Amino acid sequence: MNNYLKQAFRNKSPWIQKHHIDKALDDESSSVRYAAISHPNATKEHIDKALNDEDWNVRCHAIQHPNATKEHIDKALNDRDWDVRYAAIRHPNASKEHIDKALDDEDKGVRGAAKSRLERRDYKE
Repeated sequence: MNNYLKQAFRNKSPWIQKHHIDKALDDESSSVRYAAISHPNATKEHIDKALNDEDWNVRCHAIQHPNATKEHIDKALNDRDWDVRYAAIRHPNASKEHIDKALDDEDKGVRGAAKSRLERRDYKE
């Protein structure tokens, strides 16, 4: 990927299209993949792919994307890295079922975030 396109991702250029994000998610550099999945034009399919990335930071930013669905949150709550699970439970689309699952998480921070959302009734019905 050329430097011009990499910079366009970093700047969240509105000219970035689906095929650019497709290509960037295959880049060897995790910073390029991170920038790609953080782009507003990333689709649900891009999030699917990024949630399988080897780098936890890419997966974490994938689940923070506004286009993340209930199914994405389901998957992220099963991630091996607590950071990804924490980001998942903080997503605005997290449901009561997600909260209930996260209350049993092995990580104290994930459980705390779930408890806080439950107490505030801050979840999708």
